Amino acid sequence: MTPLLGRLLTAADVNPHDGSPAPVAVLGYGFWQRHYGGNPAVLGKTLRVQDIPFTVVGVTKQGFKGMSFATAPDVTVPLTAAPAILGGNHNIFTSNTFWVSATGRLSHGVTLTKARGQVESFWRDALERTLPSDYNLKQRAEYLATTPDLESAANGIDYFLRAHFTRPLFFLMAIAGLILLIACANLASLMLARAAGRGHELSVRVALGASRGRLARQLLTESVFLSALGAMLGLGLACWGSATLKNLITARYLVPSTLNVSPDLRVLGFTAALAIFTGMLFGLAPAWRNARRSPVEGLHESSRTLGNPAGRLGKGLVCLQIALSLVLLMSAGLFIRSLEKLVAIDPGIETRSVLDVRLFARPHGYKNLDIFNYYSELVQRVSNLPGVAGASLSHFSPAGGYEWQQPVSASSSPTEPGIQADLAWVSPGFFETLRIGLLRGRDFNWQDKANSPRVAILSRNLAGRLFPAGDVIGRRINVGTDPKWQNVEVVGIVTDARLYDVRNPGTCIVYVDVLQDEVHLHWSGLEVRTAGNPTAVAAAVRNTVDSLGHEYVLSTRTLKQLKSEALLNERVTAMLSELFGGLALLLVATGLYGLMSFSVAQRTREMGIRMALGAHQAGILWMVQRETLILIIVGLAIGIPSALLAARLTAHMIFDLSPHDPSTIAAALLALISVALVAGYIPARRVTKVDPIVALRYE
Repeated sequence: MTPLLGRLLTAADVNPHDGSPAPVAVLGYGFWQRHYGGNPAVLGKTLRVQDIPFTVVGVTKQGFKGMSFATAPDVTVPLTAAPAILGGNHNIFTSNTFWVSATGRLSHGVTLTKARGQVESFWRDALERTLPSDYNLKQRAEYLATTPDLESAANGIDYFLRAHFTRPLFFLMAIAGLILLIACANLASLMLARAAGRGHELSVRVALGASRGRLARQLLTESVFLSALGAMLGLGLACWGSATLKNLITARYLVPSTLNVSPDLRVLGFTAALAIFTGMLFGLAPAWRNARRSPVEGLHESSRTLGNPAGRLGKGLVCLQIALSLVLLMSAGLFIRSLEKLVAIDPGIETRSVLDVRLFARPHGYKNLDIFNYYSELVQRVSNLPGVAGASLSHFSPAGGYEWQQPVSASSSPTEPGIQADLAWVSPGFFETLRIGLLRGRDFNWQDKANSPRVAILSRNLAGRLFPAGDVIGRRINVGTDPKWQNVEVVGIVTDARLYDVRNPGTCIVYVDVLQDEVHLHWSGLEVRTAGNPTAVAAAVRNTVDSLGHEYVLSTRTLKQLKSEALLNERVTAMLSELFGGLALLLVATGLYGLMSFSVAQRTREMGIRMALGAHQAGILWMVQRETLILIIVGLAIGIPSALLAARLTAHMIFDLSPHDPSTIAAALLALISVALVAGYIPARRVTKVDPIVALRYE
């Protein structure tokens, strides 16, 4: 990419010859506009990041987002500056954790498959050259078994958004297609009824010399015009809805998201084409019906003619709407009930009145720091704040949705593959802060330091699987492959908790003392239990952290907020399906009301004759409602099997609920039948109020 001003970073900036980070930076276009007013003289100026001076050497073009499609970098600095910016006192590039991703541009004509083969050809040699010397045989085997993962970055990278929302958005697209079908069927049935009412007029036009093609064009024009009006209204709603959707799915971002899901020219063109196509397609129904009629038949027809001029086609379209609406209502009901079950789950931790505080190092904040004493003092100070009932440390956010798993095995069985368990780095007081019950043994304490024997606490589920005999306390386990966490003593058992993912009922968790692992003790966070509203103590906690001068507060969220954000996928799916289910009900009610209103209007004289001959209002009402019931029954006969099939296709998206859940099916049926009956009842009730004398004069 060519920069707007200056230059971009080069290999010399990332890998300086003297081994120190190059003090240069490239500004993002938005940052340049906001903080420098778009002044070209910014080149050569000094910018301080974490109190480290960087010389500005370039500005990216507007719209540049780096490798992400959801966020844009404000400032880009060399990778080798990371240790200083992160405030660590250790070289992060010697870590045995794979955390750096490499990006390359393919040469002309080179496919991703070919590039993957080229990387695999030298991958084994690269692993052998970088194999850590302190690895044991098992670790060496796991390291050498690592395979490269090459993916296309043509559309940007954002693992969070794609992993969580690709499937729900495809589902949303399918729902939108069903809504389109319902709307088209609605339009066609209403146009049919309108054309039937104009049968005499259209026959007169034919008798006067108008061709059938001309009449068809007139009817199609009216249909397309209505479709275009709906498309324009839909685009307006889409602009509002897309902004709301974007705010929902990027709620967890710490920086403002640049994701743009607003309708663009491509969406406008697609919508216009679809509006014209559907308007013409479903406007053909009345044109086709009119083309089949004889002009003589139409000239002899008047409003006195008995029966329903809309015919079987109009009724069939209403039945189709009922069937499709049932599919949407069933899906919406399943997703809403699934979300309710997830929200009602007891995660094994008390999320009420707990504040999660994520910390970040100040410039050189960890350099030459007695990290153990620092965090001991920090926890003590926060615990003594007014309104605080307890505090502890953790290297993760409980209920945050992210999990770190490691194989855990009994030290007495070193050849066993181990049980995959969630790994949690916590400090003394963590279980009390989150109200996780201690069943046996002891909690971590402040005497468990880095130079003390390593200890661990197991969840009840994991303890039972590792040691079925029950003698757990004092036994030894291996956690992962890190040599430091082999032959660790089990000192306690706690109740099961869905610490990371509330969807997983059988979670195994191994808790290790974060005070015994200096690497993970850095960039930890606080869990603060309060006596009242947890957000009320956020400012006091922030001031306490600032007063020690080594870290600052990166973010504060309540555990209830974190749990809600972790269920964002289900919330978005349930909200959108509920919205479209309601829209489907509205369309069904409109279509059925329009059809029955027209039918009743055409039969007003017949109703008047019946009432003049002694028919009761109840009988007239039942006669009209019977026709409505027939349409409902036929629609449900088509819709129920379709809804059950659709429910099976979405079974993997619902939680702890059968796709054929009886209560959900009953609720969907009740809602649809109730709305349909009301839509049919209103015009039926209206005709019974007409005076028979007036009805007999009806033309």
